[in-house]
Amino acid sequence: MNAEQFARAQKRVKKIKSFYKNLITWAVFSVFFIVLNVLGGSRFPWAIFPIGGWGIGVIIQALEVFGIPGYGVDWEKRILEDEMRKIEMEDKMKQRYLELSSKEKTEKLEIDEQLDLEELRKIKKGWDDSELV
Repeated sequence: MNAEQFARAQKRVKKIKSFYKNLITWAVFSVFFIVLNVLGGSRFPWAIFPIGGWGIGVIIQALEVFGIPGYGVDWEKRILEDEMRKIEMEDKMKQRYLELSSKEKTEKLEIDEQLDLEELRKIKKGWDDSELV
């Protein structure tokens, strides 16, 4: 592992550590807000607002740190490789079609040429070769 890879790994570990600190803090304060809401005698559940707002922040941070499930760091690379394979296969199929088509045309021309020669041989010459210039 070189120095650049170590620095990237260290940065990633700091992000993960920061996420877990935020998650634990959110959980502790959520309990605190619920207790405060219940013991405060308020009939309105105002605790859902700070818990929900902070929770959205925790979710966003989790997506930044761990990525969207199914769309990891390699997602774009995998999709690009799949598309490249598809395009390569299409090109191979087109090339094969053109080769077969060209071969078919060549064979057809050879058959047509043979038919033309055979038809000419069948024709009895009605002229003398000395008449040709």
